[in-house]
Order: sequence, then structure tokens, then C-alpha cells
Amino acid sequence: MVGQILKKIWRGWKKFANLIGRFNTHIILSIFYFLIIGFVFSIKKIISFFSSKPFQDSYWVLREKKKDESNFERQF
Repeated sequence: MVGQILKKIWRGWKKFANLIGRFNTHIILSIFYFLIIGFVFSIKKIISFFSSKPFQDSYWVLREKKKDESNFERQF
């Protein structure tokens, strides 16, 4: 008799826990993703857009090409 009552309570609890689990995964994580992460990266994008230099000088140094046969010896 008591076992039947506990089984019904257990089934009800499992349904309720499943509902809570679906709520947690779908609603809370979606809200977290779109509000928190989306907001942070949109602010980061705006800040990087205004702080970047459009024409930055390069540290690339052009060398003159020497066409000498001694350069072909002992390459490594």
C-alpha cells in the first residue's frame, strides 16, 4: 500500500524534474548566451573598431636580393 503511494510520488517527481531540466537547458542557457555572451562580444567588437588604426606601418623589412653564386653554397 505504501509502496504504491511512493511509486506515484516518484513518477510525479520524475516528471517535475524532467520539466525543470528542460527549463534549465533551453531557457536559462539561451538567455545566458544571447544576453551575456552576445553583449560582451558586441561591446568588444565596437571597442576594437574604434581603437584600431586603419593604416598601420608594417615591421616588414625589404631586403635587396643578392645574385651572387656564393649564396647558393651551404644553404643550410
